[in-house]
Amino acid sequence: MVDLVANTLWIFIGINISLFVFNLIPIPPLDGSKVMFSLMNPRTVWRIRPTLEQYGFIVLLIVAVVPIGDTSLLGRIVGP
Repeated sequence: MVDLVANTLWIFIGINISLFVFNLIPIPPLDGSKVMFSLMNPRTVWRIRPTLEQYGFIVLLIVAVVPIGDTSLLGRIVGP
């Protein structure tokens, strides 16, 4: 019983860390873009932000679905 609880907690911790790292990708639907924009020069942000916000979701889908090596990024997160 204790092993089952410990394994379940480790699975939840692994999923939580994976989602944390995924959320830090600097593409505008995710929170990593807000961190990136806060660290950049405001003039550069003003120039780049509209384009990234317009095409960010498409870039995110491409990054998540297109295979890099053996599996896609989404497959690496969901698969294990």
